[in-house]
Amino acid sequence: MAFLQGPSPKQEEMIKQELNELPGEMERGIRDLRSMCAANPYLPNPDALDTHLLSLFLRGCRMDFERARKKLETFCYSRSRYRDLFEHRSLLEPPLNDVCKFLDIVPLPKVTDEGLRVTIFRMRPNYPESSSDIATAARAILLISDARMHDETLIAGDAFIWEYYLHSKTEELLDHFPSRVLPVEWGGEEDSIEVLAKKWRRRVEDLREYLRHLNELCEVTPDDVYENNIYGAVGSFRKLDID
Repeated sequence: MAFLQGPSPKQEEMIKQELNELPGEMERGIRDLRSMCAANPYLPNPDALDTHLLSLFLRGCRMDFERARKKLETFCYSRSRYRDLFEHRSLLEPPLNDVCKFLDIVPLPKVTDEGLRVTIFRMRPNYPESSSDIATAARAILLISDARMHDETLIAGDAFIWEYYLHSKTEELLDHFPSRVLPVEWGGEEDSIEVLAKKWRRRVEDLREYLRHLNELCEVTPDDVYENNIYGAVGSFRKLDID
């Protein structure tokens, strides 16, 4: 069951203004992306791409159609060229279950007052020895990102918290984020990181068929079409390092 919460009506209006989403622009942008796919034999059939997915590309590029086209192209080309990064679709089975022993990847349910989605990357204290490497950790992060795309609501952007070691005092976090958003062990009102991480692992299992379908959409692109210089996320990002 999805548990990401969206903005309030007032926040929604504010976010759409910030993203330059004028009345009728979303529908026009979706038609534009579908037309691009129809004209490119190496991109998925336009009817196979749902409206929600296309809206994420448009909003992630602040309704800049050209940027959204490039971002969608690269999304498909990258998944085709680097299939090994997307081949595992479960966090409960090897090799990605090993990543969960030392790394929590937790997009938080509530958005901030500014409409940002906060994601925590936490190295577990005293984690057991693991055979996982950086590439395997990247696969786990990408898998949760794919699941999040399915469930994501209207947001203004992202904020990331990378936690390697957290001091006993957490007041610094409350200077950046409201308590209603943060997990309980960091002075917040949300479920603990442990509980939220388990929810995400279950959510990935619930979406397993969707995640496989997402991979199949992008298997038609030959390697020589890929253009490395257009990859990148456009939008609003904030990062808070805690050491």
